[in-house]
Amino acid sequence: MSAIQIVEAGLQAFNERDVERFAELTTEDFVWLPALPGAVEGGSYRGRSGINRYFAESQSTWELLTLTGDELRELNGSVLMLGRALGRGLGSGVEVQTPLAFIAEFRGERMAKVSTYLNHADALKAVGLDS
Repeated sequence: MSAIQIVEAGLQAFNERDVERFAELTTEDFVWLPALPGAVEGGSYRGRSGINRYFAESQSTWELLTLTGDELRELNGSVLMLGRALGRGLGSGVEVQTPLAFIAEFRGERMAKVSTYLNHADALKAVGLDS
């Protein structure tokens, strides 16, 4: 599988809330740096226990949370995803739609780190691109 195919599989697993399948795409020391406020309590999530905790916290906050990758670019051992997040708050029913981007860094054929941004420009800057 190419790095882009792995990211696409990760997006699908995330959207289906399939923790097992998502974890299979990551390294044992995987680091997740989320950006969605209110989705999680903040900070980073590390390893399998971090993945489990992120999914649990996300499910306790969001009735629905899906990520759409509108553009995927492979860049020197990483993949830049430019897209959006669509969500509905659990309890409040508030609908949220926001730009979302992330950089997935790879080690071999697995994601080792995902850094998430609420602004496409910030993600582009982080990988050394203007737009």
